Amino acid sequence: MIMEELMKKYLILFLSIFIFTSCTRMAINSANNKAARNEFYKGILELDKSVRKDIDNRELFESYENIFNRGRDYYNSINETRELFLMEKLYLDLPDNIKQKLSGINVDINKHRKNGERIADDLFENTQSMGENTYREKIKKYKQYKKVLTYNPNEKNKVENELKKLDKKIEKTYSYRINGNDSTLNSEIENKFSQEIKNNLFRYSSANPDVRLEINVDMVYFYPEDVDMKSFPKQYTENYKDSNGKDNTNIVSYSENIFKKTTSMGVRLNYRLVSNLTGEIIFNGSKNFDKKYEEKWKTYFIISDKIFNRNRLPKDENEKSVPSKKKIVEDITKEILSTIDADFHKLP
Repeated sequence: MIMEELMKKYLILFLSIFIFTSCTRMAINSANNKAARNEFYKGILELDKSVRKDIDNRELFESYENIFNRGRDYYNSINETRELFLMEKLYLDLPDNIKQKLSGINVDINKHRKNGERIADDLFENTQSMGENTYREKIKKYKQYKKVLTYNPNEKNKVENELKKLDKKIEKTYSYRINGNDSTLNSEIENKFSQEIKNNLFRYSSANPDVRLEINVDMVYFYPEDVDMKSFPKQYTENYKDSNGKDNTNIVSYSENIFKKTTSMGVRLNYRLVSNLTGEIIFNGSKNFDKKYEEKWKTYFIISDKIFNRNRLPKDENEKSVPSKKKIVEDITKEILSTIDADFHKLP
């Protein structure tokens, strides 16, 4: 028992080391591939987690130094200060004990800081000139203001003042309204809304929301379960012996009954997300959902007066079922809300 426990511990340890080593190897390969495309900042970014954890991996640290120094020379040669700054920042943010292992890297701190200040000034000026007429423009502008602090944290007060002004213009709260001609479908959408809409970044509010989601659903048709049956005459010949022991044949006649059960539903969806602040239609869409179901099975009925070998007769199949209206509505509701959720997911 003790030996088994020890073996399990050793196995877990071995697998952990193997997985850890594999992750480092993948990071090194990915970083080298990016460096080969002159994407040196992205290459160093690939190594950032590994170099913090796998501190005794000589190849890892050699790769880091090699990619970093090649990247520094390349970015300086094309005057690409942003990528250079971000790459240097990754290195400077490393713990001191890690940087000590990267002795082949030197960063001019003053030059790095001045580059950051120039980039931040340019980025701030560029951001101020950006439009803010639509929801997407406002979000893009907000995110770009935040990037300024990456290059120069000392601009915090100036940036936060702009963010506060912009924040007042950005839609944050929402409500939704469901309209339709079928109460069952309307109720199902209402009940499943919060469960199925997973990418909505707006906060629900029933009082003066910034945006409203309008969902219009029309049940275009619904055909309840219907069963149709068609019969086809069939026969087979069987051999038997009569009471005198003489060979005879008997023709067995029977009917093959083919049942077909069907049901179907069609729903038309129209939806849009509208800003109550500006009237902008942030997104909108429409889609048809057509569900048709069909099941078949067979049964057999003997017509002949006599039959000697019933094993020759095909066996009845079990009756099959089609979804209920409730189940179809549930499935369509899931697809409706998934369609709307996909548009929420596309928002910045």
